[in-house]
Amino acid sequence: MLNLCLNLFSEPTPPGQPYSIHVESRSISFIYNRPEHENGIITHQEIEYTHIPYNVCAADIGMNMLVVENEILPVKMSDEQFSFSLRKLKPFWKYSIKVRVNTSAGFSNFSENITIRTPPSSKYASGNY
Repeated sequence: MLNLCLNLFSEPTPPGQPYSIHVESRSISFIYNRPEHENGIITHQEIEYTHIPYNVCAADIGMNMLVVENEILPVKMSDEQFSFSLRKLKPFWKYSIKVRVNTSAGFSNFSENITIRTPPSSKYASGNY
C-alpha cells in the first residue's frame, strides 16, 4: 500500500530520448517512449530546444549564440510512444531537443537530448536567391 501511495505522489521518471521521424527545413517531427514509471496520468509534455543560428561571422570569432526555448503541449499518444512537432524553425540551424512529461505530481526530469540540423531550404539549396 505504501508503494502505491508513493507512486501517486511521485513525479514520473524521465521519458525516452526523442528520435526524429521527419525533418524539413522549417519543421521536425519526433516520437519518444513513455517513462518506465509514469506514476499517474501523463497530461502534458514540455519540449525544450536550444538552437545555434547558422552565422558564419559569429562562428569566425568564436561567439556563442545559444538560444533556449520551451513549449508545453498536450500529450499526443500513439501506443507506447508520444509524439510532437516543432514548427517555424530556421533552415540549416542546429537544434538540441529534450522532453519531459507532467502528471498531477509534477514534471519528470528531462530525457537525454538529441541534436539535429535542419536542412537548407530548397530556395538556397538550388542557388535561387
